[in-house]
Amino acid sequence: MEATRDDKFVVSAVNRNLLKKGLIGLLALIVLAGLFLLVVKPRYFFTYNGKEIVLCEGRLGWLDGHPVAGFNPMPLQAEEAKEITGQKFTSIEEAREALLKFAEAGIKKRRAELKELEQKLAGQYRALLNEYVIAREMGAKGLEKKIDALTGWLEVFGHPAAETGKKAEEKNKEKE
Repeated sequence: MEATRDDKFVVSAVNRNLLKKGLIGLLALIVLAGLFLLVVKPRYFFTYNGKEIVLCEGRLGWLDGHPVAGFNPMPLQAEEAKEITGQKFTSIEEAREALLKFAEAGIKKRRAELKELEQKLAGQYRALLNEYVIAREMGAKGLEKKIDALTGWLEVFGHPAAETGKKAEEKNKEKE
């Protein structure tokens, strides 16, 4: 399609009606896309940025997704993030419930893995706690934080309940 040259006019080989129809079609497409974005309800999904997951909202997924205000990013490891990032949710509440279920399942899994190790540590920590209590009773300074920390750990993780530092202290006070 070459333009022809006359002495007075340069004539284009492009049909001007076709340009008008194309422009009208493009405007109609933009209007339809805008209406589509207004009609389609937002979806919620989690994205992983390498360190933490973020709850995002978007109508077209990752194309127009943006973080949801009021939702703090949550730290997560890469292999764990794969489970939750592929899901879409219709509401923020549904996304929060899914994340809660995901977290609770992770807690159960980790607690089962740590239980055996904690049982081994509990006996050692009880012995260490008793030695700290003895050292404090004999005049050693600066052991209160360590005693409190070990007592707290044993109250939470030291099953079955054995004599902890507080119980030992109460017995020592009763004897005096």
